[in-house]
Amino acid sequence: MAAHGTKICRRMRQHIFTKLPPIAGDLANRYVKTAECSSFEQTNHELQNIYNPLRIENLNLCADSMCNDQLTRQPTMYLAKTLVIKAA
Repeated sequence: MAAHGTKICRRMRQHIFTKLPPIAGDLANRYVKTAECSSFEQTNHELQNIYNPLRIENLNLCADSMCNDQLTRQPTMYLAKTLVIKAA
C-alpha cells in the first residue's frame, strides 16, 4: 500500500492510521479492497469520510481507565456501523 498514490496521499494515510490505532488495520484492509475496485483518489476520499467524524479535537481526556477504554472502543463501533451502511 505504501507505493500507492502520491507522497501527500501516503502522508495522509499514515496520519490517519497513526491517529486511529484501534482501527488502523481495519481501515488499511478497507482501503486496499476499495482501491482494487476504484481509483486511489476515490479511495482516499472514502478514507477521509470515515476519519473526519472520528476526530476528537480539543478534548480533555479523563484519567479514568474506564473512560479511556470507552473512547478507544468508540471508533471501532462507528466504523462497523459505517461499513454496514455503505454495504447496503
